Amino acid sequence: MFNPYHQEEPIQGSLTDDISGIYQDLQSGIYFYERKNFQEAIWTWKFGFEIHWGVHAIDAIHALHSLIYRVLYMQ
Repeated sequence: MFNPYHQEEPIQGSLTDDISGIYQDLQSGIYFYERKNFQEAIWTWKFGFEIHWGVHAIDAIHALHSLIYRVLYMQ
């Protein structure tokens, strides 16, 4: 996979890494949510989405879409 904003070496990621990153960031918000600190939970989820796990979610969807496309249409 190439990073469209940099004309350098290809970048690499994994679906496992994407799901793990999403899980860890969501767990941080759940910690606050379970303690009824809803404002902090929402802020944590929003901030994490904007700077970290949102990119992992996009990458995971891209990987799954590519896999499904290959299985359904490339056989």
